[in-house]
Amino acid sequence: MKTYTHNPTEVEAIQVARPWKRVQDAIPFAHHVKEASGAFAFFKLSMPGTLDVARAYEGDWIVKHPNGYYEKLTDDEFQRDYGDGDGNSD
Repeated sequence: MKTYTHNPTEVEAIQVARPWKRVQDAIPFAHHVKEASGAFAFFKLSMPGTLDVARAYEGDWIVKHPNGYYEKLTDDEFQRDYGDGDGNSD
């Protein structure tokens, strides 16, 4: 996970992208779900402290806030809040 800033909050985040194991290693509650063909479908996120289960698709971001709360953002939402202004957060 890398650190990103959105005045003045610093968060850690990882984008759902290959290799999938990198995401699973960074987010222990991310469960890899496959299509019937065996291809990647999404990560099921059963985040601590909530009963909601989110789905993170390729390109989405998983963000950890300083208070320990996790959220899933689409790439557009993440770029709006944490991007560096040119649409590229890396």
